Parts: sequence; structure tokens; C-alpha cells
Amino acid sequence: MTTENRLPELTSNGMKLTILKAGADTNGRSLDIECEILPGCNMNNPMMQTHPGQIVTYEVLEGELEFFVIDRWIKARKGESIFVDKGTTHTFRNPANNVARVYNTYQPAMDIEDYFKGLSHFSGNLINNRRKRM
Repeated sequence: MTTENRLPELTSNGMKLTILKAGADTNGRSLDIECEILPGCNMNNPMMQTHPGQIVTYEVLEGELEFFVIDRWIKARKGESIFVDKGTTHTFRNPANNVARVYNTYQPAMDIEDYFKGLSHFSGNLINNRRKRM
């Protein structure tokens, strides 16, 4: 397992991410992360995503989430998985009042870990800038 598995919290985006297996740990085959999706995450203007070269899977470990895949919303509860094929538009949201946990895999890993680290850095800067203005 990677030694630097914690990413800064993306609380401004409603998520906390932990890298369980980095691309370096899997020889680039996958990046495996655990996400805590905070209540209300992505409820207003959810960020649509497309990964042209990656298969993405989400396994709900705790709670309930809604996933938008291609053209419709799908509810997934604890123990259920959502599979998103390469190039498929998708997103997720947490309409519940409880934190949801998801095991999320990107295959192959490609540079998605760097993307999350950059997003974490950007999110951290947003939080720090807000605090400075207060």
C-alpha cells in the first residue's frame, strides 16, 4: 500500500478521499480510493465527468448514493456497485443526511491520481483563502 495515502480533504467539494492502492502499487493497472461523500454533495449542478481511457467502478460501502450514468439517475445502496465504461458521461450525488462511503476504482490508473492531488491542492487553497478573508 502506498505510504502517502491521505489526500487533503475536498470538503469544499463534499468529499474526503483516501488512496488505498496508487497506480505505482498496481503497476498502473488501477487506482483504488475510498471516498467519503458528505451529505448534500453534488446536489446543485453536479460535475459531469467522462474518462475516455478508463473504466470506473463504484462500490457503495455505506449509505446510499445516486449515480448519473449516460442519461439517467440510478440509486445504489450499501453492497451495490455501479460500472461506468470508458467514455461514458457520469457523476454522483448524496441526497441523504448521512455520509456515504464508496470504494472507487479507475482502470487503468493513468494520471487520475495527479488530478485528485491537484484538485485537493486547489480545494485546500480555496478553503485557506476563505479563512483569510474572514
